[in-house]
Amino acid sequence: SGDLRQARRMHEEALTLRKDLGDVSGTAVSLYNLGNVLEAIGQLREAKQINAESMRMREQLGQRRSHALAQSRLANVLRLLGEPAEAR
Repeated sequence: SGDLRQARRMHEEALTLRKDLGDVSGTAVSLYNLGNVLEAIGQLREAKQINAESMRMREQLGQRRSHALAQSRLANVLRLLGEPAEAR
């Protein structure tokens, strides 16, 4: 849908800005949001990569709750890809 394509562009722009600013926590948030949009539009391989990066960043930042949320999103993408064993 057009709205999801626009959402993807906006999240990609936000991600670029946050990276340029050195905003590590904000970058992790933008990755998480972008991963959700990618999953919604069926770009599962890309969503897998983005969600894994968000999860790693949140773990490094010590954001336990956010890490768990990102891990859950990644597990869902892996399930959709038919790779549930990798989610463990």
